[in-house]
Amino acid sequence: MSFYFEAIAAAPAEGTSYLYAAGQGVMGCIGILLALNCRDSAYRVYSFFLNWGTIGPGRGFSPTIVRLTGGLLGVALIWASASKLLA
Repeated sequence: MSFYFEAIAAAPAEGTSYLYAAGQGVMGCIGILLALNCRDSAYRVYSFFLNWGTIGPGRGFSPTIVRLTGGLLGVALIWASASKLLA
């Protein structure tokens, strides 16, 4: 039982930590591009969920909500990535 908790608390290697932070930064940039509607991406995500989603989205789901969510997630991921890289 204690080995399980020690494995969780063990710090990852430095290279893995930087790779994880870089991945967060890349996903944050994708979120910002989604918020800026680069290449009509917000509408493409919206139409994908309308056509192929297993659960039909309700009335509150729109490309604007996709843009807002992408922007908030993008800023949060870039902030987490920068704080991990600068720590």
